Amino acid sequence: MTLDADTLTVDKIIEVIGKAGFKSSAVKTEESATTAPLKPWKAPVPESAPKYFKEAFARARESGKSIVLDFSANWCAPCVRLKKETLEAPAVKDALVGVELIFVDLDAHPSLAKAYGVKSIPDVFFVSKKGLVVDRLRNFEGAGLFLQRLKKLDRGGRSGF
Repeated sequence: MTLDADTLTVDKIIEVIGKAGFKSSAVKTEESATTAPLKPWKAPVPESAPKYFKEAFARARESGKSIVLDFSANWCAPCVRLKKETLEAPAVKDALVGVELIFVDLDAHPSLAKAYGVKSIPDVFFVSKKGLVVDRLRNFEGAGLFLQRLKKLDRGGRSGF
């Protein structure tokens, strides 16, 4: 049997699993499996950070914006998928207008990745207007759940970088 990723549904997956002799069911959850409680911590801007990184943090501080910091690499399939399917989704693009989005190439800036404790990619940090890392995504996530994270990122508040 061939499954078309563009038309694949949960019901179709359950049907295929059933035909293989197994039982399955769908479980709905509000949170992604890659979400874990996170104690907020100050987002570092190391002295050795590239100029574009420092400038993006400065712009966010001056404009009172939150930051989404995406560590990735062009050879990483989940990273490419996150950019194409999630970050390019119309609702996510609209929500990112009020956010400073920073891409960090893991291969080009390994010391910056080390400063953030990045061990695998994609690794996306959600930095509040106060300069605190308040959420972290360590895998691919669809647009709906990603949008929920953005909506929770900052509901007002002053900049505190």
